[in-house]
Amino acid sequence: MNEATLNYVRQHADDDVRQLALRGCKDPEVDLPLALRQIQGRQTARRKLPSWAAIEGVVYPARLSMEQCSSEATARYKAQIVNRQSVNRQLVDLTGGFGVDLAFMAQAFDRAVYVERDAALCTIAETNMPLVCKTPVQIVCADGLDYLRTIDHCNLLYLDPARRDTNGAARMVNGKYVNRRFVALADCTPNVIPIVDDLLNKADTVMLKLSPMLDWRKAVNDLGAGHVAEVHIVAVDNECKELLIIMRREAAPLRIICTDIESGRVDAWSSDDSSVGSSGVQEFRSSDDSAVGSSVGSSGVQEFRSSDDSSVGSSVGSSVGSSGVQEFRSSDDSSVGSSVGSSVGSSGVQEFRSSDDS
Repeated sequence: MNEATLNYVRQHADDDVRQLALRGCKDPEVDLPLALRQIQGRQTARRKLPSWAAIEGVVYPARLSMEQCSSEATARYKAQIVNRQSVNRQLVDLTGGFGVDLAFMAQAFDRAVYVERDAALCTIAETNMPLVCKTPVQIVCADGLDYLRTIDHCNLLYLDPARRDTNGAARMVNGKYVNRRFVALADCTPNVIPIVDDLLNKADTVMLKLSPMLDWRKAVNDLGAGHVAEVHIVAVDNECKELLIIMRREAAPLRIICTDIESGRVDAWSSDDSSVGSSGVQEFRSSDDSAVGSSVGSSGVQEFRSSDDSSVGSSVGSSVGSSGVQEFRSSDDSSVGSSVGSSVGSSGVQEFRSSDDS
């Protein structure tokens, strides 16, 4: 970015990007498309990545990459997960993207490798990583699966398979056109199901970031229940954001951890946690799972729903326990109801909805 473009970005940091685009710029030295992308990116980062927005010199990618990247809150949560590992020498991110998750998780490692096939994103990562991450990060412009074959061993492999239709197909949702999102793990890119053994042969731990719309039970079965150690269902400020799956070669009994990150607070429930209690139901639902339930504890129903799930209900009996219902909804889910019987308990219903869910 030349000096004229950088000065333009500084001068118009708080201006409406649409108005700037219409107005144009008479200075031929200013790369206006790049400048507008940086202004818009930094404005998004103030909300989504506040610590990065405060750093001078961070370069932002195209709008779609900014929309798809993890928020600072969820990236810090992933960092907390990897901090529990006993050995953290090397992290390899096979689907680098904007590099948010890598930058936060890498703080716990001696070294990290960022792998991304998009040359423009690799160039951005080369600029940003020294600014946002203290750990040395090697930038590799390559296909993640091709690079996987060259790895001898690492402590953590991280993948965030693409969950949007690459052909641009869209559909109408709540009066707006949105990109079609996949709800099956096999439809994502890369498809990790056929390479589970390869991943686990190369790493002590594998972490997958998946869409909250995904049926987590089917994903666990597809990946091999014996390899999945943890499923984390993550919400931020009552909006269900992502599904994390932790895999190991010899996994312990499966743990389901439901987390709401709200104003810096993390609340988690685990299916094998004795504090959950001895009766009641935790229920996890996705768009193609119409009647899933299991009896795990007295905390009542925890229900997680995805954006395509428009008419799923839950009926779990006459006494659910003191915590009542916890329901996670996402942006497309405008009319989901829950019926829990005649006695829900003192806490009533806790409902987690997203911004479009009125």
